[in-house]
Amino acid sequence: MKIIIRLTFLLLVTITLFSCETNKYTLWQLETVTPHQANLYVMRTPNNKTIVIDGGWKQDAPYMKGFLAALGNHVDIWLISHPHLDHVNALTEILKQPGGLTIDQIWVSFPTVEWIKKYEKQYEADIMGFHDAINKSGKEFTQVELGDVFEIDNVTIEVLGIMNPEITSPNAINNSCMVFKMNLPNTSLLFLGDLGYEGGEKLLAGAFSSKLPSDYVQMAHHGQQGVYTRPLILNFVCGLHPIGCGIMTKAKEKIAVHGKP
Repeated sequence: MKIIIRLTFLLLVTITLFSCETNKYTLWQLETVTPHQANLYVMRTPNNKTIVIDGGWKQDAPYMKGFLAALGNHVDIWLISHPHLDHVNALTEILKQPGGLTIDQIWVSFPTVEWIKKYEKQYEADIMGFHDAINKSGKEFTQVELGDVFEIDNVTIEVLGIMNPEITSPNAINNSCMVFKMNLPNTSLLFLGDLGYEGGEKLLAGAFSSKLPSDYVQMAHHGQQGVYTRPLILNFVCGLHPIGCGIMTKAKEKIAVHGKP
């Protein structure tokens, strides 16, 4: 297995998740063009299916469009973990001006606009902007439910956590992140979004907790101040290899630089 890793200032990280030449799954962890933190992930399957996770700030939209154009200008499924500006706003901008990009499905786990106005009003414009872009684009999105499953080219995406409207303070929107697991033929990945401690406690106590152990995990909240800071989650998701906090290696795997899709 080959891993290509971003250290400090490299453009992106590429993991070849399953390396048989005819069955290669590739995950890119892209770098935001802003000086801030963000989540931008793209997966490509052996039969050229494209899965996007989050997408970053509105300033990242041109870069995302260019990257996806190089992969065929089509996204089969786009997942948004939560409606913070460093996760959803690139998609909002792309919906406004998609160019030649087409998107089949959009999956989200978003609290209501009224809930956001009440508990994190500073992000009202971001959720309103997303809904406005969706309406004007004529597209629809799926509000996921716990246990939802989507299968594409031998990738099974299972929703293990959704919005938690009862967790209102602190960290309200982060604690309502969609958590999902991607099962591939020979490996698995767990995406935690920006999930906070309280949401993590609920996740571990929930009906799907037995499905959390994974080969790779996207460390919550960009590797700081997220659920990962508690030993409980690290003990439960045993044997993991973290993604998204500058650590993404396994023993004897090759490290290199990769700058294009």
